[in-house]
Amino acid sequence: MLPGAEEKLMENGTGGLCRTRKMEALARMTASLSHDLNNILGAIEGYATLLLNAMPKDDPSRPDIEEIHKAERRAADIIRKLMLFSRGGAGRRTEVDMRDILAGLAKKARAFLAPDIAVEISCQEGLAPAQADPALLEQALLNLVMNAGEAMPAGGLLRMSAADAPDGAGASCPRPAERPSGFLRVSISDNGCGMTPEIMDRLFEPFFTTKPKGKGTGMGLSVAYGIVNRHNGWTEVSSEPGKGSVFTVYLPKSAGVASGPDRK
Repeated sequence: MLPGAEEKLMENGTGGLCRTRKMEALARMTASLSHDLNNILGAIEGYATLLLNAMPKDDPSRPDIEEIHKAERRAADIIRKLMLFSRGGAGRRTEVDMRDILAGLAKKARAFLAPDIAVEISCQEGLAPAQADPALLEQALLNLVMNAGEAMPAGGLLRMSAADAPDGAGASCPRPAERPSGFLRVSISDNGCGMTPEIMDRLFEPFFTTKPKGKGTGMGLSVAYGIVNRHNGWTEVSSEPGKGSVFTVYLPKSAGVASGPDRK
């Protein structure tokens, strides 16, 4: 049984334990497959490069080999995301000011959010920094922001907030032995289409998507899940059909200096 599984069973019942076991089993299987596929892709990339280097620029077969090379790069990107899910990534942890992270997310979000989606940011005054790799943390949260935007095709309101987690929040951490002394709570919420319990149960599985075929790989939430887990944090979701969704990420606090005044 996984570390913390007994506690998970007591808190959430057999359903919670089953979900924990399922995600861990998926992560182990994905790690093994990713390693094998990465080796195969390495060979494809190597031979395609050799062929292109030896081939004249005007060779009629060159466009076909270039397409093989492009397909290998797309597949390699999917494998990279699978590895982030299965092994996560803690990177180089440092003190991260959540005000800066949220402000940067809001700026990047404007490039892909529909113009009729409003964005609100709030950050608790005096909030201590998070202990995280800033690039990986931004990637995880950006995936959640993109998911929120896609849930509001007719426009709406996207809220991002950061605050101290309430007392007792650590009780729901799936790895009690790794609990830090305190947590930050970062929430990404939307007032979009919401989700059914059946969708929520599979939400973080690699390649699971409700989008039409060819419209997405289903890896965005899986990557976010893996990154947060490897930071000794965890993710909670609440949603109802027609009432939007809230993704809440819990991250360990740093012992550093608290952030300055609230930014809205």
